[in-house]
Amino acid sequence: MFQKSLNDLALQRLHALRLGICEKIEKGSLSVDQGIDLFEREREAVIQKRFEENRAKKDRSF
Repeated sequence: MFQKSLNDLALQRLHALRLGICEKIEKGSLSVDQGIDLFEREREAVIQKRFEENRAKKDRSF
């Protein structure tokens, strides 16, 4: 599973975003609440996209 995650660009993007958010929080240029909001919005977008992709694959298989 770990190897699969390395090739998953959406997860890599989320990880990079989290690292950047954490750095900005540590520097004081972003509040924790703002960081959480930014990350959660992006995470939800990734989940929604995956859901739609899986639904489309399922529809094509019938």
